[in-house]
Amino acid sequence: MEEVIGVIKEGVVAAIEGERITVKFVPEASCGSCTACSGRACQAETTSEVAVRVGDKVAVDMPGNGALRYSALTYGVPLSSLLLGLLAGFLFSERVAPHMEADLFIAIVAGIFLVAGFLVLHALSNIERFVPKTVARITEVLENDVPS
Repeated sequence: MEEVIGVIKEGVVAAIEGERITVKFVPEASCGSCTACSGRACQAETTSEVAVRVGDKVAVDMPGNGALRYSALTYGVPLSSLLLGLLAGFLFSERVAPHMEADLFIAIVAGIFLVAGFLVLHALSNIERFVPKTVARITEVLENDVPS
């Protein structure tokens, strides 16, 4: 078993698709006022270091502040690329496309930068430190014990 980098949560394997495993969790008292699960079972897509089957109870290493960093990337990269594209379009509109309407050129450049930002974000989405990992199989449970 690898070193734990976040918080260990117990859940039940709800689905397996290739290398991705969907694990459902029952909210704990320590969740406090967090409304992410709205009082019902929530789920996470994980990778696995151990062999599991649907219905197995597992321990999942949930990245601690990695989730916060990932959220910042999710919003920050596209927004930054859009703003950078607007600035680049504004600065180069008259030099690069003097016969084109400036607003149209700025919009095109901003759109290109935004698409590039989403491509960068997609490349970053599989960074291991942001993805929860199923690190241990605890027990087998019955199908009706899976949180809904």
